[in-house]
Amino acid sequence: MQLSGLLNEIQTQAHSITDWDDWAQRVERVLSLPLDSVARAVLLGAQCPLPAYGFASGYQVALFVLYPQANPKQRYAFCVTEPKGNSPKAIETYLQQSPDGWQLHGHKSFITAIDQADVFLVAAEVKGAATDGNKKTIKLVVLEKNAPGITLQPLPELPFVAELSHGAMAMDSVAIGESQILPGDGYEDYVKRFRTIEDIHVSAALLGFWLGLAFRFQWPASAKERLLGVWMQYQGLLAFDFNDSGAHIALAGVLQHQAQCFDELLPQLDTLPEALRNTCIRDRKLEQ
Repeated sequence: MQLSGLLNEIQTQAHSITDWDDWAQRVERVLSLPLDSVARAVLLGAQCPLPAYGFASGYQVALFVLYPQANPKQRYAFCVTEPKGNSPKAIETYLQQSPDGWQLHGHKSFITAIDQADVFLVAAEVKGAATDGNKKTIKLVVLEKNAPGITLQPLPELPFVAELSHGAMAMDSVAIGESQILPGDGYEDYVKRFRTIEDIHVSAALLGFWLGLAFRFQWPASAKERLLGVWMQYQGLLAFDFNDSGAHIALAGVLQHQAQCFDELLPQLDTLPEALRNTCIRDRKLEQ
């Protein structure tokens, strides 16, 4: 699809998503389009009615970059954080082999988009695995939300993106098949790598949300041009490995440029209805 075609779709679909069910259907549709991941994030973000939906959109696109085998008809959540943090040392959720197969035990204390998710990607230590010194063996486990042994607990709303659900999850003797345990190092190949992937795609989706504002509320051409310029910078990052330290430096620069762009476009928020304007200002914490 040409850029002009994407801009036309942004203009016609700006902020047209009505609720979370509609959002899930739009995600499925956009994931089927022959676009790169940044363009998908921007296009979804532009269709979102609030920044919280934009965050969730970028988060979903990022998870499909991390886990390309994901089912486009399902929504995913990444489950790493525990009461002691999200470092390998802090991960106490564990996989243990029993006579009947693998079982998953533990607790994840903070999961983004828990209500919207159908499937959880869970970081867990493999008990009894051969280790390199004191290094844990971490694996990523694909877990259906309705699997027996899972208990979900909603968490209070955050002071920003309050429309996006968050929660905790307890896992007690959850049966796990070999096919649910992803290959590779669960921390190096997934958890660590996801930090950069998420930053790029969530930020691109929020940029898309602002681009949707620009079209919906007829902001000046100069505002759209500036937002498009930042979009192209995110596109450029896709040419590099997400583990490349140089790419991390470049990403930091793009994030600073985006924050500056949003700051300079703040006066344009006066064109919005009061409730939407207040929500956009509240959710600027996402870029800070």
